[in-house]
Amino acid sequence: MTDAAVVTVARYEWRMDAILARCRLESCGIQANLADDCMSGIYWHYAKVLGGFRLQVASGDADDARAILAEPPQPGGDPILTESEQKTDRLLRAAALGVLSLPVMLYALWLLLNVVLLDGPWNQRERRQIIAASVFIVPAAVVLAILTSLWAGALVS
Repeated sequence: MTDAAVVTVARYEWRMDAILARCRLESCGIQANLADDCMSGIYWHYAKVLGGFRLQVASGDADDARAILAEPPQPGGDPILTESEQKTDRLLRAAALGVLSLPVMLYALWLLLNVVLLDGPWNQRERRQIIAASVFIVPAAVVLAILTSLWAGALVS
């Protein structure tokens, strides 16, 4: 886009609103630019004085851009991950962090038992995550159990 053929189609007070509008236009195939994005981003408290965040498009796309921005956004669809996939994601993250922290390790073990005993058939992604979490957390729990028993034995004797 050249500067001579650019038209401001909307102004936004908040940067995130401007970025979302730009992404909306670009998803429709209209190249858009945020004027003074860096200046208003750095000096956010001067954004109103500087004219806010100006969304600009090529002059030939201005009418289409205004029409797109005037329409309400489409409602979101179904979540990307199912509830079972979210559980296994949480399990894998907790297992990876559980190696470093005892409370998180106990939480990861509880999640692992919960997923394995209560959840139904898993898809390929869930199986991989359960196996990876088991590889992280089970050896760490065994080592912790051995160290605890050795420590308890040392205290008794």
